[in-house]
Amino acid sequence: MSFKGRLIMYKQFSNVRSLVIFLSLLALWLMSASSHSVASSYSTALRRYPYLTDVVGSYATINWATDRSETSGGVRFGKVGSESCTAHYVPATKTAISPNGSLQYQWKALLELTPGTQYCYRVYLGTSPANEIDLLGTDTAPSFWTQVPAGNNQSFSFVVFGDWGQVDAAGNNPYQADLMALIAQSGARFAVTTGDNGYPAGTQKNYGDLVQTGANISAVFGPSFWKVPGASLPIFPALGNHGYNNPDANHPSLTNWPQDRAVSTSGGRYVKETYCCLNGSISRSYPSAWYALDAGPARFYVLNAAWDEANIGTASEYEMDYDYHWAPGTPQYEWLKADLAAHPSVLKFAFLHYPLYSDNASEPTDTFLLGSNSLEGLLKQHGVDLAFTGHAHIYERNLASAAGIPNYLTGGGGATLGTLNTCTALDAYAIKFTTTGKACGSAPVPTSPGQVYHFLKVTITGTNVTVTPINALGQSFDVMNYSFSAGAETTPPSTPTNLTATVAGGTQINLSWSASSDNTGVRGYGIYRGGVLINTVDKNTLTYSDTNLTPATNYVYRVDAFDGSGNHSALSTSRSATTQSTATYTFAPVADAYVSASATSTNYGRATTLRADASPDFHSYLRFNVSDLSGTVTNATLRLYTTSSSATGYQVRRVNSQTWEEGQITFANAPAVGAVIGSSGNFASGNWTTVDVTSLVTGNGIYDLGLTTTNTSNMNFNSRDAASNRPELIIQTSTG
Repeated sequence: MSFKGRLIMYKQFSNVRSLVIFLSLLALWLMSASSHSVASSYSTALRRYPYLTDVVGSYATINWATDRSETSGGVRFGKVGSESCTAHYVPATKTAISPNGSLQYQWKALLELTPGTQYCYRVYLGTSPANEIDLLGTDTAPSFWTQVPAGNNQSFSFVVFGDWGQVDAAGNNPYQADLMALIAQSGARFAVTTGDNGYPAGTQKNYGDLVQTGANISAVFGPSFWKVPGASLPIFPALGNHGYNNPDANHPSLTNWPQDRAVSTSGGRYVKETYCCLNGSISRSYPSAWYALDAGPARFYVLNAAWDEANIGTASEYEMDYDYHWAPGTPQYEWLKADLAAHPSVLKFAFLHYPLYSDNASEPTDTFLLGSNSLEGLLKQHGVDLAFTGHAHIYERNLASAAGIPNYLTGGGGATLGTLNTCTALDAYAIKFTTTGKACGSAPVPTSPGQVYHFLKVTITGTNVTVTPINALGQSFDVMNYSFSAGAETTPPSTPTNLTATVAGGTQINLSWSASSDNTGVRGYGIYRGGVLINTVDKNTLTYSDTNLTPATNYVYRVDAFDGSGNHSALSTSRSATTQSTATYTFAPVADAYVSASATSTNYGRATTLRADASPDFHSYLRFNVSDLSGTVTNATLRLYTTSSSATGYQVRRVNSQTWEEGQITFANAPAVGAVIGSSGNFASGNWTTVDVTSLVTGNGIYDLGLTTTNTSNMNFNSRDAASNRPELIIQTSTG
């Protein structure tokens, strides 16, 4: 919407309160418009602004997209207040995507961090010290908080919304843009969606980018949408029926919203699988996506309650979803049942797409999920406090049925609004606006679409939960305060005993302890180093490896136990250990490629092999970003896995210039190689080869290596793009 259009809206406000709300929204819009107007401040190679997923425990994933001008990239990051935003480096991996035919790379970088800590970061394309592109340009480095540690009792908020990612023929959606601006200003720690994240079909075209506009394009990653909150607000989307069926080998939902650690730590599933052939449906591959995560006293369940409405055979989409996902014995049902029983958290929340209850006739109540023997009953039996659903494009709050729990239908994230039909007894508050407004329960009748487009801000304070719906006008409505203290108690677990700290080299100390007990069950353990919480583990884990330590340094550890009510035991007896003075570090290349005299203008940066041959001339380049070393380098060894044999071997040489980039280097523009650093000697296929490169590697820095041979027989080695046995640089250091 233009500035003129916003001013025209002013005439609609007839009282001071409305005017104040309007002016607040105008300020938010101007901030968003200002950010968009200086789009040139970030690199023209950037296609999707960086955004966060999988922020669980001590982990975070940073995602972004670029054009295909380069095939390597990474993230630099640091702790806010104590480090530079570029203090540490992590290389990123890439997946080829093509939104609306635009050839791009979707990138992700996996970070290991400290829970409950604020970090800032920047993203980069390329790895050359001379040519690397800071993709954010002059933009301020985004910052974010890692997840609230499990068992922590601090107050925090999260937001919930669903059925979003829709634009008009010109690529606009002012209501959705307003919601994104409000979410960015909400102070929430993270966001969860209730599905349908991109209309009409959840394709990469619908998700889009910062550049393309038009009908059904860039409805999620456009400049006014997830770019606004996403760089600082982690997101955990549930699947919806829109986009459920997608022919891409890499399903857009799984590619765009990676949740590697949340899935692995909860034993969930996040993969495309074959489903065949219930109720006469045809065999197709669909995403299986369900997992859980912890934050503070709560456990969050992101569930898969959706189906391809075009492949239902003789059933309905609701029945297909039930038969594959929620019938007893199905993988998701059994996983959820076991995980709920194993986690005694005092607060539990469920997020899914299909509605438990809905007064919308087009997207009605999913009766297959209801009753004591289905999902509704399972959630109640195991103490889930609230469920959040979507699918119908309205707002509806429902009271608990005899077999169920209180639940919200939050489908007003940006898609075309739906309607209300007969108001049912459990419907405590519901609103819709199409051409006119309608309400159920205690709700007033809305007079504009902006009063129905909404998100939920959920605030947790101990066992008290406040749900505050906020509409696109910035108004809160139907605020509810819940006290879920029925399962809470105040008895702490017993103190963990028999803590041991065993040195495992120069950078690692291994801990172990004996289990605690609790009257309601231990939920997990906190690990403290020097009095600071560094991680938490679940109740079944009684060991922990503390890595990335400094050699020749003494560390003091203690452990506590916490239960589902957030009660913490006393800290265990302290144990200390001193890391060894020698340490070993392993680095993977951040870029590599070979060049060929037979194809002087061809780039081989994406090849899964490196090559060396004297005639015709093939030689290779590798780059390593060596960082966070401690001590003096005593040895550095290059390891390459070979798929060929040689009686003479290869030579590793210095490279005379660091201007090359993996995605651009060719024989014609490759820098010259210099003096020999070391040689491999003979080797046989299917083995690791080694070369001493200590004379080159002297400490932290970026190092380039050239690979040549005098032999006229071709040699092949696995590159960093190989499926396994990738190149390594092994560095040993000594302190003191």
